[in-house]
Amino acid sequence: MNSRLFTLNEVSATAWTDSSFEPKVIDTFWSSIRCWRCSSCCVESMILSSPEAARAAREPPAGASFDREPAASAHYSRPMQTQTQPDSLRVVYTGGEHDPRTEIPPLGFKDYWYPVIPVKKIRKRKPARVRLLGTDLCIFRGKSGPAVISNVCPHRGVSLSDGDCHFAGTVSCPYHGWTFDEDGVVVGILSEGPDSPAAGRAQVRTYPTAIIRGQVFAWMGDGPPTNPEDDLPPEFFDESCISLTNRRTWKTNWRQALENMNDNHVFYTHINSVQVLLRPVPKISFKGAKPMITGSGITLSHYSDDTLNTRPYQEEYPGLGKWPKHRYRLSWTWLFKHPPLNWIPNLSKGRYQTSSDAAKFNTGTEAFEREWNQGPNMPGMMRINMGDLLFTRWCVPVEDRLTRLYYFYTIRPRHKLSELWIRAVKHPFIYKLLHDRNLGQQDGDILQNARYDMPERMTAFDIETLAWRRLAILSSRYGGRHDLIPQERIDRINGVSRDPEASSDTVPEVPAGAPSDQAPKDVPVAVG
Repeated sequence: MNSRLFTLNEVSATAWTDSSFEPKVIDTFWSSIRCWRCSSCCVESMILSSPEAARAAREPPAGASFDREPAASAHYSRPMQTQTQPDSLRVVYTGGEHDPRTEIPPLGFKDYWYPVIPVKKIRKRKPARVRLLGTDLCIFRGKSGPAVISNVCPHRGVSLSDGDCHFAGTVSCPYHGWTFDEDGVVVGILSEGPDSPAAGRAQVRTYPTAIIRGQVFAWMGDGPPTNPEDDLPPEFFDESCISLTNRRTWKTNWRQALENMNDNHVFYTHINSVQVLLRPVPKISFKGAKPMITGSGITLSHYSDDTLNTRPYQEEYPGLGKWPKHRYRLSWTWLFKHPPLNWIPNLSKGRYQTSSDAAKFNTGTEAFEREWNQGPNMPGMMRINMGDLLFTRWCVPVEDRLTRLYYFYTIRPRHKLSELWIRAVKHPFIYKLLHDRNLGQQDGDILQNARYDMPERMTAFDIETLAWRRLAILSSRYGGRHDLIPQERIDRINGVSRDPEASSDTVPEVPAGAPSDQAPKDVPVAVG
């Protein structure tokens, strides 16, 4: 097989021809990613010395802004571990000592907002327990709204979520009655009497919260929270939209769950799911598609050029036979192409937005549209744009081999009757039953026994996965957030030229005094 070289910005080059179905294997080696900004970590401890300090940490000071300059914030200065990182940023594991996937945190990126629990699931007299990013949380109704605190009682380590909410705005430990308010402060010890000297002198960690679209979100980081509107999808704050949410769990790591992306597995793995069974088996091609990092997201220039659909429905595979094996589904699929039945196999009346000029659900600047209309986003969202519906599958880490999936379906209904139809029929039947449970769980069942520690052989169809890993590994190396990656790095990867004097990135590529030939260069990607 002939080998062909592609530069870092040409990962998406064609790997198939019209006359053959011959995968070319991609071995990717990316340029070195280093940060010479600092050599120490200045993470603020969340163990507070007094109840007043605990209350002060729950909310920012009056007049404070969520906006921050990442490079100047001590809270987000993480060690870059440059002494242990390899010289090149590899995103595919081909064997050897360093597996690049281990640089993506197995229990997720902490410095982000995460969905925790629907507000309606929080009971009045009983707290709820939710495990998130390997941490047990206790959720109850505080006086000012839902409160999220550590689930471990500081007295004897008992689970607070096993206790009760005897008094409004508090939760009491089931063992000795240590009672905590929404600020995590012990306001009374029921087993010791009202004059207990320990009251007011102990506290547990609290997590900043926000209620968005009927869901409680919590900031899981150690530093001060960002503005939720900076990190979460913009349609979550659009009053013209409705968002319908479902939840499921997969017995796999969140990284594998997220990498279950919009690639060519869809029409093979799900070939006999109800929704795909009602359509002809399509063919997709990523020929010429180019990935781009924009803000917190990855998107491709297009997701299918439709050229493969001009080929015969059944094709001969050398030494194997025809695929698909049968044509029987064509005898009924025509019934579901047009009204009144076309709503059954489709999540929306639109189709997958496959080209760069397709309809945008979120409109704004070019960069904004690229970031928030299609593709994976930090810290673990996969988004699919269907024109009049934007689907978000958020993979929330629970434990190493357990992931909670939040499905958000965001629609702009044309009128009240349309909204009623979506809520009463499409959500329970199409979204929840046919898509999340029937089609989606097929992925969960497969990934349950999948390995994430073996060498990989990637093809051009894995372009979106490769691009996502690049963003995730860069985020991990630059402090655990996407907005700490120097813009100069992003521009280089995206192939964007900027005036060095106008660049806002002041982080040098190499240490002061180092030879210029140490600066990372684009490394060709061998395909062959």
